[in-house]
Amino acid sequence: MQSHFIKSCAAIGVVGLAGSAFAGDTVRFDVSFSDIDLFFIDFEAGETPANEQIVVTGDPGRYVQSVGFSNVDVDVCWNVGSSFTGWASEIVFDINLDDGDVDGDGADDAWYFIAPFAGDDTGADAEGTCSQRLALEETDVPLAPFTYKVSATGDVATGMSSSWNEGLGLRHSEVNTADFYFVLGGEIPAGCDGATGGCAEVHPTPGCDDITCCSLTCEVEPFCCDIEWDSSCVDIAVDVCGIYQYECVAPAYANDCATSPTMLGNGDVVAFNTVGANTDGPDAPECGSGDDDLPIWGDLWYVIEVADEATVTMTCCNLADFDTKIAMYSAGAIGDPIDPSTLPDDIIGCNEDCDDPDFFTSELISTVPAGQYLVRVGGYLDARGSGDLVVSWEEPEPPLAAPECATPGDTNISQITVDSADFGNGGVWCGAAAENVVARSYPAADLGGAFDVSC
Repeated sequence: MQSHFIKSCAAIGVVGLAGSAFAGDTVRFDVSFSDIDLFFIDFEAGETPANEQIVVTGDPGRYVQSVGFSNVDVDVCWNVGSSFTGWASEIVFDINLDDGDVDGDGADDAWYFIAPFAGDDTGADAEGTCSQRLALEETDVPLAPFTYKVSATGDVATGMSSSWNEGLGLRHSEVNTADFYFVLGGEIPAGCDGATGGCAEVHPTPGCDDITCCSLTCEVEPFCCDIEWDSSCVDIAVDVCGIYQYECVAPAYANDCATSPTMLGNGDVVAFNTVGANTDGPDAPECGSGDDDLPIWGDLWYVIEVADEATVTMTCCNLADFDTKIAMYSAGAIGDPIDPSTLPDDIIGCNEDCDDPDFFTSELISTVPAGQYLVRVGGYLDARGSGDLVVSWEEPEPPLAAPECATPGDTNISQITVDSADFGNGGVWCGAAAENVVARSYPAADLGGAFDVSC
């Protein structure tokens, strides 16, 4: 079961890093709840839970590293008179944190929720009954580093509630026991606060412009935040922060580097051979390869230019003599220079195996908007070989011409003025009793909001 960290019932990203980005000592605060009923709380309207507990940290502005829970023993109820049972997934811990108005709602402080039974959309079996749920083991939920902090008062409000409003004002569930905690991370290294210069670039000043990566790096080597960001700091940052640095060493073919792809047109078939090719592209976990094989080995590169939205097929299925992978990357607008440094973020999709029981070749199909795209072909587990690559795409059918009435009839039907072409939601239905049933739809938005149709 997975726990979620959410705000006002809207999911936000939770970033888990390999190791903590918070250097220095951490401080943990624990809160316990027992023998309480849970209700829906309208936080956006300014309500707070009756079971609210205020934790005095004495550390205003300190960042929160993680939250967590344990010993959760609750009964989810189906109230008499209610049409539905409550769900276990609707039980949440509440915590008020300073997010620096990251979402632009005009307020720095906001309530966030942690759902110990996220995904459990079940409850009681019958009206007037309750059903027990347990989450006894301690579960830690790491938060995005340097994003959520203690408010200026130094106090942190906590509580428990239900995220579902059944409209009756009745209790959603009963808490027998529940333990909650939050952990304050270490201080931001001084050299990271307001630092300039990229973390993957040597520069004469301490720190780098990514506060999370900077903190991780300086935890390994304080010199990088005290004196300067030299090449050793860059090496550490690349390692601990997972920074991708593109390089293409000793290319064996003209299209062995992502920066020099071979241009392909719609329907082109091109022979390829990856023997001796280097591997210059980034790891591609999107391929879903077994044996934790993340690279696309011995990769060759192609580029296509798609003038309009299209469904693109890239295949060497049953056309190659080795176990292949095919990936597709966005490369900006047609004519833009290729920037290989953004490849990890530009991947659209990857396929490792098609219906090929012999060589496990590949086929990737993707619908994309207009633009230029890189096609990357390589191997699984350092496999290399030869084959044919076929790239083609189907552009969408042109839109129908605007409707015209060449020979009007003498039966007028009044409008329903709604901006929709859906017959059930504001369109006009002609000849409902006739053999052709529907002659044409005339949406109000296309005809100035007022019209008569003659059928």
